[in-house]
This record gives sequence, C-alpha cells and structure tokens, in this order.
Amino acid sequence: MTVARIFKRCRCPEEVWKACPHQWVVRYRTTGGRSSRQHEQAFGDDLREAEDFALKVEHNKRAHVFVDPKAGQALFRAEAATWLDHHLGADSSIATYRSVLRAHIDPAIGGKPIAAIRREDIKTLIAGMHRKGLSASRIGCAHLVVSAVLAEAVRDKKLSESPCTGIQLPGVVTAADFILPANSQAEAVAAGLPPDWATTVWLMHGCGLRIGEALAVNLRCRISKGKTLRVKEQVNPSAQLRPLKFRKAGEFRDIPLPEYVSEAVDKHVAEHGTTPDGYLFQGRKYKLVVRRSYQQDFQRAAARAGLPPEFIPTHYGTSTPPPRSPRASRSPRYPAGSVIRASRSPIRSTATSCPARSTVPAPPSTPPTTRAAASRLRSMEPGAELRRSRPASQLDGAARCEASPWEARRLWDAAEA
Repeated sequence: MTVARIFKRCRCPEEVWKACPHQWVVRYRTTGGRSSRQHEQAFGDDLREAEDFALKVEHNKRAHVFVDPKAGQALFRAEAATWLDHHLGADSSIATYRSVLRAHIDPAIGGKPIAAIRREDIKTLIAGMHRKGLSASRIGCAHLVVSAVLAEAVRDKKLSESPCTGIQLPGVVTAADFILPANSQAEAVAAGLPPDWATTVWLMHGCGLRIGEALAVNLRCRISKGKTLRVKEQVNPSAQLRPLKFRKAGEFRDIPLPEYVSEAVDKHVAEHGTTPDGYLFQGRKYKLVVRRSYQQDFQRAAARAGLPPEFIPTHYGTSTPPPRSPRASRSPRYPAGSVIRASRSPIRSTATSCPARSTVPAPPSTPPTTRAAASRLRSMEPGAELRRSRPASQLDGAARCEASPWEARRLWDAAEA
C-alpha cells in the first residue's frame, strides 16, 4: 500500500532537512493506490503540520472517507453549472434555478472554492436576500440550490461535509385567498385575449388545466364521445411539448369535459382552425404559444376586467365548479365572487371554501349508498378541507379531478339511483 511521503525538494542532504530553510512537501495518492494520480502539498517550514496532514490522509483512506484537498479547490460556479446540466427536473424548475443562481448566488459565492465556503457565507446570502425584500419561496429556492450543489460535492468526495445545514430560513406563507371571478369577469378576460387564444380561459375555468396544459390541448384529447378530456402533455416556457408535471412521457389524466367547454372548442376550430397536427392554439413566432407571451396578455386582460393583480393565471379556476354555461353559474358550492382560501406548498395547492358574501348551502341530505361515497362526500362539505390520501408530491390534477364538483355530482346521482 502506498503511503504519504514527507520530503524537501532542495539539494540538501536528508540528514539536515530539519535545519535547512526549504519548505516541507507531502506527496500522496488518492484512493486507488498506484493506479490513482499523485498529488503534492507544501507546508512551508512547519514539519508538524506536514506530518499531521500525511497522517490524516492515510487514516481517511483506510476509513474510506478520504477527500482529496485539491478537489475542494473547484469553484462553486463551476460545480453549480455541472449540477444544473445534469439535473433531470422540469424545464420550468431548471429555469428558476438558473435565474436564482445568476441573480443572487453567483455574485455572493460563485467565485469561491467549495472547500472555502462556510456556514457564515450561506447565512450572509440568506440574510442579504431577506433584506432586499425577496419572497420566502425565492430565498428557499436559493438555499435549495446551494444545498444541492454542496451535497453533490460531498457525494463526489470533494467535501467531507456540507456547510449548508442548520440554516434558518424565513417562514413561507401557507395560506392565500384565491379570488374567483364572476362570470362577467371571466367573459371579459376571454374577450381581452387574442381571439385565437380566448378558448384557453374556458379550458382552465371548466377543466382546471394549468396554462401549459391548456395551450397543449389537441383535437385528439376529446374522448368518450366528447364527454372526457384526456390531458397528455403540456407546453413548456420555450413553446415545446413536454410530459405532464409529475408524470412520465405517455402518462395522462382524464377530466370530465363540460358541454360549454366542448362547444367553445368547436367554435374555436370553426373560426381559427388548428395546427397541421391538431393543436388548438398556434403561436406567433413558433408553432405553439410561448407561455410568457400568453401570461402577459392574460394579465392585461384580467386588469381590464377589473380583477386585482393577485389574480394570476397559475391554476385559473382550478377550484371553481364549472358552470353549465359561460353565462349562468349554478354551482351550489362556490357562488360567483366567492373567495377560495388555499393552503399552498411548493408542490401543489389544495383548497377549502371561504365564501365572501354569501352563505353556501349544505349538500343534499340523500345518504350515500357506499362507505367510499360517504367518505368522498364528507370531503365536499362547505368549509371542509379537501382531504387527500396521496402524498403531497403526487397531488396533481388527477387528485383535483377526483375531488371536483363534477365528480361529487356524479356520486350523488349514483347514490340516489
């Protein structure tokens, strides 16, 4: 087994090395013995420090916890770029990580070797972002990126441990009021969009689609004689088709398709056509719509409709029971103008009802015929939190569909039958 060697590069005889003024050098190999690369590190005239380093190297190699000191000299900027290139997350997540790296992390610690980063550096970064008034979620994203990069360095044996532990973060707001527009306001938003994009409002309103999912609706998505919408893909921020969020390629979810939404799709096809391969919404610069352009148009239309700035097209109408026509909402649970109070997480939002100006009547008193139906219907009671039996990471549109008012109505009909 190869051991670390302590020597001097001078021409002085080895017998007088302790007296000569030249620096001590430790030559060692990383794990792998003679098949690994040879490294050297100088220690000036401090023989004790050189001996301690050589002893530590050999001890760590025997304990299989050896970390090459030279590897820790890699800059955080380079390690972060490598981590981001290998990250397999969604395009939107990668874009967010890249943004927070460029704007906040790189100016603070991007030029430092990863072995020189201390907890104080990370706490200073977090405190600086907090003083700038950045949101808790943005600060949490920065901490996540730094932590992930340093954890990867630990796994690659470039660091012995990560300094990004025990860092206090600002609390994230866990509740927010979602404002449900009146039907006249929803119509105004649709009218304020470009005519060939207006149908997206009713797809989001009636089916609870995300923006990217609505922009990726194809004629082939209508199945079961036009009564079901099969969502299989979404448009990413770069106007490219990608699998659904938290789903693999080829996976899908089926959503009840209200008649008024189906009619809006038919009208759109008759007036504006589709792409050659059947997608409803066509972009200006690319084949499909760029989400950022759509969001800007949506926000302008919402402002003209009298909706507050907090009304954003993230999950537009997700918690809203779809009316039977665009002009007359008959929902017994969420009257137009109600406010939805949602508990938010980085993965998914779940909703509870908080009517703003009206009293929501109780659901029908007809007893359900099955225990499963009773459990599902109890979760539909006004003011009750929508209970989920699945982990938070899997609370996607399928879960919303299972707890949607359309599904509740179907269960009541089955119970009465």
